[in-house]
Amino acid sequence: TTNRQEFFALASEYFFERPHLLKKKHPKLYNHLSKTFRQDMTEVLDSNPLPKKEIGRNDPCPCGSGQKYKKCCLE
Repeated sequence: TTNRQEFFALASEYFFERPHLLKKKHPKLYNHLSKTFRQDMTEVLDSNPLPKKEIGRNDPCPCGSGQKYKKCCLE
């Protein structure tokens, strides 16, 4: 990011698209965004779960990092 507005925009996008990963890797930022938007996206997604596809340890991580699942979000 190059400025505050861009950082806020990207952090907000992450908050809505990948809330569990954001909460895991940056809990303080997640808590601030939860207060700002007045919602806990992890609870919203957990109460309306999508059908889950089985993810193998060596499959690409669904978070989009480009790493294998076992080296990224499985840890």
